[in-house]
Amino acid sequence: KVPIAVFDGEQVGESTAIARTAIKRVTAGSLAAARRELAVESHLCSDDAMKWTEWSDTKFAPMVYPNITRSIRECYDTLGYVDQVTEWGFVERQVVRTAGALGMGLAHGKIKKKYGIEDEREALLGRVDEWVAEGVAGQPFRGGQAPDLSDLAVYGAIAAVSGTEAAGELRQHAGLNDWLRRVEDLL
Repeated sequence: KVPIAVFDGEQVGESTAIARTAIKRVTAGSLAAARRELAVESHLCSDDAMKWTEWSDTKFAPMVYPNITRSIRECYDTLGYVDQVTEWGFVERQVVRTAGALGMGLAHGKIKKKYGIEDEREALLGRVDEWVAEGVAGQPFRGGQAPDLSDLAVYGAIAAVSGTEAAGELRQHAGLNDWLRRVEDLL
């Protein structure tokens, strides 16, 4: 699931772009607001934050997809949110969910091959360990006392698969779960 947000009729896709647009909208306005925006953006988008945001986009997020598509059943379960689309009838929802699950299952092997993944869970948990040890590194957030764009990018990748078996397993990782709760407390 690629996150999409709409700001005044403008559709913005991808977690990082959504976060940047939201920051600009929240801090827009007066000169004081411009100064706040600069301070916020300096923290949120520091060089180190951008390095870890890039890590999230290129190293972490690609490990998530193979972990929600290991079987057709898992793919089908991942698409459970389709049942909440009330504009579609029951048959439409089931067709979308079933066809989507088959498509996701077919893409699974290609994604694994593209990223050289042998064991999906091992690869994902390895990235989680890297995030907790080197990214967050004993701080409340990767950004220190306050989250930065990289915190939001990693959180977004995990939130996009909430309710899946993979997300449940990620919540069992003590260091990651503590960090997730801190991020959620701010949202």
